[in-house]
Amino acid sequence: MVRIALALISSCCALSALATPPTVYLDDSAAWDAVKREHPQRYAKILEVMKIAQAEPCMTAPAVIRTKLEVNARCEAMVIYTSLPAKTRLRFTLDDTDYAVYVVQEKLSRGGLVPAK
Repeated sequence: MVRIALALISSCCALSALATPPTVYLDDSAAWDAVKREHPQRYAKILEVMKIAQAEPCMTAPAVIRTKLEVNARCEAMVIYTSLPAKTRLRFTLDDTDYAVYVVQEKLSRGGLVPAK
């Protein structure tokens, strides 16, 4: 009985690993060039996603992206990279491919205080 349970668990884990889409990290200029060259329409959509993500706070950006572009996105709202300008990590899926990119958070880079909610 234990062997059957272990076999089921290991097969489920193996299937979930196979179902994971590939991830493209757009922090590398070579990745940008490859997407631009091989998938020009996808490249244009990525630029639209980034434009929205830079204008919106990380907490609302995924909902706005989903509404305007029908793209599932997720943002690491609790992780702000202490660079100038401030950045956060955005992940989104287009055509069965996950993309990850650092996005400038313009509203956090202005230097003003934001009241807590």
